[in-house]
Amino acid sequence: MGVADVAVYDDQVGVFQAMQAGQIDATVAAVPTALFATAVQIPEASIVAILPPDAADEGHGLIFEQGSPLIPGLMPR
Repeated sequence: MGVADVAVYDDQVGVFQAMQAGQIDATVAAVPTALFATAVQIPEASIVAILPPDAADEGHGLIFEQGSPLIPGLMPR
């Protein structure tokens, strides 16, 4: 399994606008950002994993749109 069509955005606003427009399926974000995004900015998105932290940060999570084919068996809220 490889990664195709990876995009880099200049800011979080562009990332979340692209997600809402269906231009991207997922993003990696800091846990506090992911919590805020799924509660306020993109409530139809879900945090599906929180990666273990290392000494230099507080961890990261992945946000996928509800029902994304990238996450088989993702249950709707």
